Amino acid sequence: MTTLAEYAHQHFPQHPTNSEDGRVPLAGHTVVAHVVGRQRGQRLEAAMRERLDAQRVTSLTVEPTTPTMKPEGGEDKEGIMDLPRKRVAGGAIALGVVVGIVAGIVTWLIADSPAAGIIIGVFAAIAGGWIGGVTSGGGRYAGNHAWEQQHAPDQAMVLVAVLLDDEHEANRVAAEMAPFEPEDVRILNSDGAWHSPNT
Repeated sequence: MTTLAEYAHQHFPQHPTNSEDGRVPLAGHTVVAHVVGRQRGQRLEAAMRERLDAQRVTSLTVEPTTPTMKPEGGEDKEGIMDLPRKRVAGGAIALGVVVGIVAGIVTWLIADSPAAGIIIGVFAAIAGGWIGGVTSGGGRYAGNHAWEQQHAPDQAMVLVAVLLDDEHEANRVAAEMAPFEPEDVRILNSDGAWHSPNT
């Protein structure tokens, strides 16, 4: 059987924890909410204790780590959000232009028709731009993790867990947690394997 602390150390390696409650073994259907910030985590835990059997509710705080790199000034603090977009757009434009020009010229020479060269060139540019965007990083957008993802290295992550034995009840509790806007909600089995709730 896996404990909440073992789950936390697996998913947040090298982050210290500060709760004895983390030694509680996971139940067959444990709902775990990842909440950024101590106060938000405490509000969720208090709400779950009021609505459910308080003995089934526990929490564990994952502490932030000390930064290993210090800013020296002049850094683009928004770069983690902007760089992927620029790289994807740059790759799409570059490959689209090259493929479009080459295909257009080749078609023009073969068909001896400027109109055919322009039409094929435009379609080839669109296809080349799409391929260039995907190969330069655009494929990451499929998982919605390209640039808009929460980054809170200086805040604690509170894991609020509700120990349950029924999948239907676990899904209901997960839905009740949603208004508190947790970063993630998972349903774990006793070994720590997890899946998203059906809410």
